[in-house]
Amino acid sequence: MVRPKSIELIVALVAGLCGMGAQGGLTARLPGFLVAAEQKSNSIVAIDARQAGAPAWAWEWNAANDSGIAKGDAKFFNAPSDCKVISTKEGDAVLMIASGGNFAEISLATGRAVCYGHIGGNPHSITRLPSAGRVYATASSVSHVVTLVDVTDNPFKPDLQPKRAFPLYDAHGVEWDANRGCLWALGGTNLVQYAWDEAQFDLRPVRSYDYRPVGSRSGHDLVPDGKGGYFLSTWKHLMHFSPDEGRFTVVLNQGEIKAYSPNVTWGDAFTIVREVWWTDRILVRKGGEERVIGPYPGTKFYKARWMR
Repeated sequence: MVRPKSIELIVALVAGLCGMGAQGGLTARLPGFLVAAEQKSNSIVAIDARQAGAPAWAWEWNAANDSGIAKGDAKFFNAPSDCKVISTKEGDAVLMIASGGNFAEISLATGRAVCYGHIGGNPHSITRLPSAGRVYATASSVSHVVTLVDVTDNPFKPDLQPKRAFPLYDAHGVEWDANRGCLWALGGTNLVQYAWDEAQFDLRPVRSYDYRPVGSRSGHDLVPDGKGGYFLSTWKHLMHFSPDEGRFTVVLNQGEIKAYSPNVTWGDAFTIVREVWWTDRILVRKGGEERVIGPYPGTKFYKARWMR
């Protein structure tokens, strides 16, 4: 596995190029860099993906090395299943969630969690909802629920955080739609639109779209297309969904896509299963050509997203 051995080496490799923060974080999201959920080390890592190859990781977060995570809770961050870079009023951050049951929001600037919580049920996706505090929606595939979690008053005490669960078969993906003011959640057969009521801490189903007549079942990844629509991966296909038309279209006849991240400038990033449910490389396709980020022998990438 190609990994830097110390924070000093990370600074030497990417200082200036990446705009490193004083504590080993990144001052902002970086164009042409990916964040990835890496299950061998149970870490979230950032990788320079502007060229093919296997550069040293530019940034890494691991719950076991974060002093804000209670020692007994670190084990619930095993097998990270999703990661997303978001912009907040406090600065850029990474949202992550793990199959072990825990999630966290991590400041890019400090490289430390600003909060974390526990869901369980094999969670696969997380999004932050508009709120006066910190409220998240998560999707868990084994418990078949979309869960609301409010960490505002207890950012580091999962047992004290209010939660509310809503049934969704084989729930795998959640994304907040700022333009439409709604939550989209991807299940095993349907993509569901929810209205978010902050005052009542409630989600109300608005409409459900069955994608099986167009493509296969077992929805896995849900990602915005940057133009108001969404891409979703299923057991056998990559599809596009147009909310205004309520229409699904097959984009690619490719199965086992754990994550898809489109980017006009850098290309479309894929994590596609090579062994069991993981891969040791990330594929980037642009203009009919493909470059390989990796391979990183021994790694277990699950999902990868462009920072910007």
